[in-house]
Amino acid sequence: MRIKFLKTTTLLLGLGLSMLSFSQTQIGNSNFETWGGVGSGNERPTNWNNMMNGNMCFLCGLGKQQTTWRESTEIRPGTSGQYSVKIKSGSYAGKTINGNMTLGELVAPNTEPLDGYTTTKRANATFNEPFTGKPDSLVMWVKYSVTNNQDSARVSATIHGDYDYRDPANSGSLPYTVARAVKNFQTGNVWKRLSIPFNYVGPATTPYYILVNIASSYAPGVGVVGATLFADDLELIYNPPIVVKSPSVQNLIENQVGTTLTELEISHVYGTATSREWKYATTSGGPYTSFSPTETGATYTPQFATEGTYYVVCVGNFGGTEYTSNEVQINVVPFSNSIAPTLTQNLEENELGDDLTVTETPTANSREWKYATTSGGPYTSFSPSQMGTIYTPMFVSAGTYFVVCESTIGNITETSNEVEIDVIAAVSNSVNITPTATQNLIENQTGTTLNASEGPNAADSREWKYATTSGGPYSSFSPAETSASYTPEFATAGTYYVVCVSDFAGDIKTSNEITINVVEFTNSISPLASQTLIETQIGDDITASESPAADSREWKYATTSGGPYTSFSPAETGSVYAPQFATADTYYVVCESTIDGITITSDEVEVIVVEFTNEITPATTQHLLVNEAGDELTVTESPVVDSREWKFAISSGGPYTSFSPAETAETYTPLFATADTYYVVCESTIDGITITSDEVEIVVDETSSIATENNEFVKIFSNEGSVMIDLTNSNLDNATVQVVSIEGKLITSNNLKSNQMNIISVHTEKGIYLVTVTNGNEVYRGKVFID
Repeated sequence: MRIKFLKTTTLLLGLGLSMLSFSQTQIGNSNFETWGGVGSGNERPTNWNNMMNGNMCFLCGLGKQQTTWRESTEIRPGTSGQYSVKIKSGSYAGKTINGNMTLGELVAPNTEPLDGYTTTKRANATFNEPFTGKPDSLVMWVKYSVTNNQDSARVSATIHGDYDYRDPANSGSLPYTVARAVKNFQTGNVWKRLSIPFNYVGPATTPYYILVNIASSYAPGVGVVGATLFADDLELIYNPPIVVKSPSVQNLIENQVGTTLTELEISHVYGTATSREWKYATTSGGPYTSFSPTETGATYTPQFATEGTYYVVCVGNFGGTEYTSNEVQINVVPFSNSIAPTLTQNLEENELGDDLTVTETPTANSREWKYATTSGGPYTSFSPSQMGTIYTPMFVSAGTYFVVCESTIGNITETSNEVEIDVIAAVSNSVNITPTATQNLIENQTGTTLNASEGPNAADSREWKYATTSGGPYSSFSPAETSASYTPEFATAGTYYVVCVSDFAGDIKTSNEITINVVEFTNSISPLASQTLIETQIGDDITASESPAADSREWKYATTSGGPYTSFSPAETGSVYAPQFATADTYYVVCESTIDGITITSDEVEVIVVEFTNEITPATTQHLLVNEAGDELTVTESPVVDSREWKFAISSGGPYTSFSPAETAETYTPLFATADTYYVVCESTIDGITITSDEVEIVVDETSSIATENNEFVKIFSNEGSVMIDLTNSNLDNATVQVVSIEGKLITSNNLKSNQMNIISVHTEKGIYLVTVTNGNEVYRGKVFID
């Protein structure tokens, strides 16, 4: 490698002497740890170039800017280095100056950014990167400041032949293209690891150089001014041409078929293998031996007849060159089993012998105990089948039996040594219990009654006992069970082994074991989340899960957590219940599940039922004229409703009629075109449930008298286009009247006579008018409708 940053200091000169150009498979200073010109206007990483040492035209040179800096505070997570490179876009003369860093030379032939390019310059070691590798991909860490669609950063790498290659490629460069890796990207202003595959597009196949460009704006002359890209730890990745996809280690027994191995070829770099062969070695790294017969397919399934450690590879031929894949380790062990104790056992008919235990290496997937009446077999299964690691011999008929255990892994079965069992005819008493079938119960459930058969002599006494381990030791029940029959019932989940111990005049005999599997009876309901409903609203379904399945169930509720619980009416007995209550309160819902008379209660689900209320204010009676807007009414609802509608009636209590158009807001301003008394309500709805507020009375008059500030002596009203001022019962001397429109326009002003009816003719448009009567000391106001 060579130094591309030319400076005359002694330090950089020494670096230049130690980093001479040579062909290579990684890029020099790809971790951006070595720098030149730090702190100057010509700062850039060693081995890389930017605009400051580019080939700029005369006018282009006016816009030449520094666009790369050493950065010590922004380094990618997990790096061992101290620096990254910062690349930043600038501007000149209204155009974006693309921040760019390259292994070649930046060339600007004119002031048009789109005409610029980077090039490998073979005649100058500063501007070329000799390269002979064929990497699979380019990996680097980046952080980019732009987070919208206005700009993107860009990295491009071109492996090419012996030519002064350009990027973008011109017609002369294209025939020398070997491979390209290109990506435009954003990172959301955080560090991210990019992996960009090389596409071996050709037509050239022999690499001489690599030309890499890293830019903060993907297109020349456009993008975001100030767009900033941080880059760190660039690396070229080389994958082998052939790999084996598999777990790296397989553990098998002799003759067991393993997991199929599949070979994968990196064809876009090395092409496709013309042939392949699977081989193995007993030492990691080989030498490798062919299988017999040879294995030449794209897959191979391991199987070895002899114990040992094997290392399997796939050898592929790529253009005359053989490549060996990664190794897959196959550990093969012998499969053996044996049973002990091996001593011959002498038993009577129906007498339990000593336990036989099988030892397996490795542990079998399954096993079965069998017997034969001739040494060497054939062997017959017991009834019922005996599948455990321990078997207790017992035979009902006299004879000689040879017991073995057949252990199986996959499709391979190994038969143990034989243990001889000599059985003679019973000459003593015995006890047997029936039925012998295993019973599966829940806690506290009553099982099938067991009966003890004793003989040939009658037993003096007996006691039923149990153990939690097959073979005992056995414990007494409390209270003791001493009758000829016993009905199993256990309060705790577990596996129990029940026997009957009979006493024949001091000859103590223990019966066969009966296995009782007891499981916990559980139920749960979900979801358990608290539900808040309004009165009569249907809530979310609650589902009961029971193990084992219940015979029946019933949903119940209480108003106090912990009960007592009350049945619904009608009873709710399904596996799903949807809560619904007509009265506000807090309810605790449970499911009681029953099996064989045993009932358990689930956890509680809290259901909070609230009253659905609405209220309108102000509730006072309003007196209006025809077409006069009244005081705004506001509805207050609890809880928040889905919808509402204001309605009215001309009789208290309804029926209520919708307004046209419908009034559905939280407020409504009364206004009626016809004189009458109206009763306004608001109907609020949640989940299909509607309630009606109290009524607000609205009295609408047309030309009747209007009360005036609680004065019972002055009456003001209108009649056929005249304003009537009745001072019959008033001694207002020197009183005057003014009639003013709603807009404030004076219509008329007149003097009034006390103790008589005053008729004021008004020539004006139909509508509502304000009337003021005063004598200088007292003021009386009212409204009239003049038609």
